[in-house]
Amino acid sequence: MGTHLIGTILATSVLAFGVGTLLGLLGAGGSILTVPIFAFVLGFPPKVAIASSLLVVGLTSAVATFSHHLLHNVQWRVAFTFGSSALVASYLSARLSHYLSGELQMLVFALVMLGAATAMIRSRHKEPRGQLSQSPIPLLLQGFAVGVLTGLVGVGGGFLIVPALTLLSGLRVKNAIGTSLAIITLNCAAGFLGYAGQFEVPWLEVVVFVVASTLGTFVGARGVGKVSPAALKKGFAILLIAIALLILYRTLPELLWYDRISQSP
Repeated sequence: MGTHLIGTILATSVLAFGVGTLLGLLGAGGSILTVPIFAFVLGFPPKVAIASSLLVVGLTSAVATFSHHLLHNVQWRVAFTFGSSALVASYLSARLSHYLSGELQMLVFALVMLGAATAMIRSRHKEPRGQLSQSPIPLLLQGFAVGVLTGLVGVGGGFLIVPALTLLSGLRVKNAIGTSLAIITLNCAAGFLGYAGQFEVPWLEVVVFVVASTLGTFVGARGVGKVSPAALKKGFAILLIAIALLILYRTLPELLWYDRISQSP
């Protein structure tokens, strides 16, 4: 029992450190990797994996936000504009997720991963304007859409937020990453509150994950601008596709089997 516990802690720590490093480097990728780790490595039920991911990524992003704030990478006006609609949508969709099966949520999660990977592979670099947009409407609409995904499947939305901030607000990449982390913090906090009372928090795994991933974010934040963003995104996209296919392989049979049972007389 003791050996199993130590093995679980070590495996969780290593994986969490990697997640935190990616989060600090990209301003994204935290929950989109944390959910599969919780579900398929640690064996959490889907809803517990999704809600626990929101807690972990929210806490980790809060620390990473502070790190980027010290580097003057966070545009707080943009963060609160985008986050105001995102957190409302995140809370409401998390409450509504109570009426969906965990398997269906994981199926949607896998499709979101495939969509994110495709967007990363097909994206073309566009030089940001470096000048803040004065209209809040595009940010509010984008924030609401990201919030729905966060509450429904536990995705913090950094892979959508970062390009949105560069294109809609004209932020430079490093500022978009820092601002994205601030938005993810708000988004995940609202989503986690939406799941309150639906599950019991696995505190040991959550605490280990938060500590290890937080350490990783400091490494990632210092690496911004030192690693090729294009190469990093391409590698990350390939990883997302592989994990999404694994989730579909594991989830679709269970979902179809559940539907057969529910429809049988």
